[in-house]
Amino acid sequence: MTRSSRPVLLIALCAGVVLLLLPLTVGRPGMPPVLKADEPAYYLAALSLVEDGDLVCDEGDIRRLVDAYPYLPIENLILMSRDGWQTAYFGKPYLISLLAAPLVGLFEARGMVFLNMLLLLAMIWMGARYLARFNPGPTAAIFAGCFFLLSPAFVYVFWLQPEILNMFGVAVAYYLVFHRPEPAERAPRAGRLARFLCSPWLRWSLSAAGLAVAVYNKPMLAALGLPLVFRLLRERGWSAAAAWVLAAAAAMGVQAGGSLALTGQPSAYLGAARAGIKVDDPAGVEETFELMAELNRRTVAQKGQEFASYDWLARV
Repeated sequence: MTRSSRPVLLIALCAGVVLLLLPLTVGRPGMPPVLKADEPAYYLAALSLVEDGDLVCDEGDIRRLVDAYPYLPIENLILMSRDGWQTAYFGKPYLISLLAAPLVGLFEARGMVFLNMLLLLAMIWMGARYLARFNPGPTAAIFAGCFFLLSPAFVYVFWLQPEILNMFGVAVAYYLVFHRPEPAERAPRAGRLARFLCSPWLRWSLSAAGLAVAVYNKPMLAALGLPLVFRLLRERGWSAAAAWVLAAAAAMGVQAGGSLALTGQPSAYLGAARAGIKVDDPAGVEETFELMAELNRRTVAQKGQEFASYDWLARV
């Protein structure tokens, strides 16, 4: 580190600490002070994992929602069921809720914002590291910080949804393929752990896992894997490209296995009836489930299939 770069590093560290602590100073994220869009399912899933250790939505979960956000109604709590609404699960991919659960247990909804901010700062760090290969360190850090903080990404930090996690997964995937360690980092004098972390095979595997996280939430992001596979194929050959694809498949399998363990199906988008419910009275949840069960029976009788499938991708 040069003497001229030390002030920039100090400023970057201070700014990072301020941004990281900012979410913890907010009483409850969101304006107006209710959960919006798909936030209810993600936030309640995290609370359920903390309090109950499962992803089942019952009256107790609804009461937690009302306690946290008493300014009802909540318009769109997305749930799913595999047994005609005798049992309801949260109908969104579980990974962001699982990752945020410890922080939600400590800081409630602010914990999810804290996680989002942490992921955003990690993306800024990756951008600065990559740009520093071609530019002076201060220029790289300023550009990377401005790129993310002045983009819509900063707004999504305050949404209790997986958009920032998806961005992070894509950023990790590209960073680990396009950014190569400096020669000094791979020198024989480096420790075994350092050499292992700089191993191209490990980096490619983590790259594939990063994109798999984003793809599990948004399947259309799989198209972003094509440039990575092409680059590995062109520079490293078939073995590297095949290793990346296999690692991505393994990561998808791990996520699907976690969903199977928690909900009995590999994805919230497959094999179950899904619906959004309006929460305006926690005492009326059972009646709401009964209405959803009747709606499910009518839909299956008319169409001969459940609500949830990936055929929506063809209609996008």
